[in-house]
Amino acid sequence: MPRKKADDFTEVELEVMKILWDKGTSSCDEIRQSMGGDSKRKDSTVRTILAIMEKKGYVTHSTKGRTFMYSPAIPQEAAQRKTMRRMLNKVFDGSPTMLLQCLFDSTEMDKRTFEEMREMLGRTPGDEKNS
Repeated sequence: MPRKKADDFTEVELEVMKILWDKGTSSCDEIRQSMGGDSKRKDSTVRTILAIMEKKGYVTHSTKGRTFMYSPAIPQEAAQRKTMRRMLNKVFDGSPTMLLQCLFDSTEMDKRTFEEMREMLGRTPGDEKNS
């Protein structure tokens, strides 16, 4: 039975999750080869990271022959929403207005991006997400 999930991914856990969200089910070797950084991590290090992530409930594995194949146990959108809610409450006192003001003040935005955001803001919560 997986342990209770930690509140946040560590940097290396997030790196692994992004690889799995992007590529889908992957072997340890495929994950290791996709990891960045100045020095490549050893196979045993990546296996340890994956074992810890599995205990936390972030990934699952199946076997293909003798190879463990890892898959994300958490959909990317669910992780993004959970992280955003936590940040909204922790950093912006639960105020979406404060978050948006910070976003506008600290991000260079082209006109197209601004218009896309304006359109999103014009919708009522509960409206179809992809309309």
